[in-house]
Amino acid sequence: MADTPVTPGTCALTVTMHPPTIWNSADLSIDWPNRIIYVPPGYLTLVSSSPTLIYELDVDQFRLDLKALEDDEQGMMWSDTHVHSSDRSLSGVDYPPFVEFINGYRIVFLPTFVTGTQGVLTAPYIVRLTNANTNIQDVVMHNPFDAWGRDTTPAEISVAPSNTASLVNLTEMTELLAETIAAKVQATIAANNTQAA
Repeated sequence: MADTPVTPGTCALTVTMHPPTIWNSADLSIDWPNRIIYVPPGYLTLVSSSPTLIYELDVDQFRLDLKALEDDEQGMMWSDTHVHSSDRSLSGVDYPPFVEFINGYRIVFLPTFVTGTQGVLTAPYIVRLTNANTNIQDVVMHNPFDAWGRDTTPAEISVAPSNTASLVNLTEMTELLAETIAAKVQATIAANNTQAA
């Protein structure tokens, strides 16, 4: 069999999957045999609707919800979707947890549908990842389905990770700063009282 030439800008991989039946659900679903995690827009938090749809995904809550699916009757027989490391302290600064997707699991952010002059269309949107460092952007499979479940070009869904070494636990930093300021104020008051006496 001769090799088929691949045109630049095209994908030689054909993926055959079965999308969830409820597209506008707020529930996560996992196609266990194919290792695909479906995330509908209803599961995400809407941040902005104009000029571009922007959603947020709380990665820490996402991993807890996935663990719940892994623990149910269907999920128990399959391998874990991810690993989680808790907050870590480095040089006195606390960093948020890290969630890493493993075992070949892929994530599909399902499209949002809008009705326009040309019928039902998918609306592009952005997903901002919050509350954990993660490799989600590395395992995203752009949605290969249109409204009728047929293979189509990828939907315009972008993932905006917030991974950074400076993604720190602001609550603890704020508490530490407040304690430092309070200590300095008390020291200043004590020094003023000593001078006045």
